[in-house]
Amino acid sequence: MSIAPTEERFKDNTITIARYCHALIKDAHEYSLTNLQPNYINLGIIMLEELSGEYLIDNFILYSYPHWNHIHEKNEIFFEKNIEQIFKKFSPEIVEMFRLIFHTKKSDGTPLVKHTDKEFLWKGFFSLVKISINFIHEKRKVIKYDTQSHLFLYENPDEYPHVINLEKLIDKWNIKNIKK
Repeated sequence: MSIAPTEERFKDNTITIARYCHALIKDAHEYSLTNLQPNYINLGIIMLEELSGEYLIDNFILYSYPHWNHIHEKNEIFFEKNIEQIFKKFSPEIVEMFRLIFHTKKSDGTPLVKHTDKEFLWKGFFSLVKISINFIHEKRKVIKYDTQSHLFLYENPDEYPHVINLEKLIDKWNIKNIKK
């Protein structure tokens, strides 16, 4: 069985997260807790399906990299306050509606977005970061791993130059398919 290319795995995971968010929006809409229409999210999913995996992963790396530590820590407060930085390509109104849904309560006082929903989303974001790290590693093209310096020597070290300390990220995110 062959593994899908990194860009396609990223795209698939992005669409899975979007579909999960669609289900959350649909619940909120059924409880009359949001003006955001589920069909609007469906349109967004269709648009995601038309974009290339490389475009999606490039933009995710560009806008989310400064926040990977906060994602790793599952820092909800930081994430909530900076979500528009991570999702710059989305309209501010949509980002704000998503932000509000995470604080919305049903008429019985229970949160609309349960702990299990948040954990699913964190797991999804973790997968996007891990796939991104792997993608950068692939794009840089390993020549060898230097066991003395504990650094990879790359053919193209300037791929994604704003992403630094890739070896530390590989360790921190426990990426097992990258061999040292």
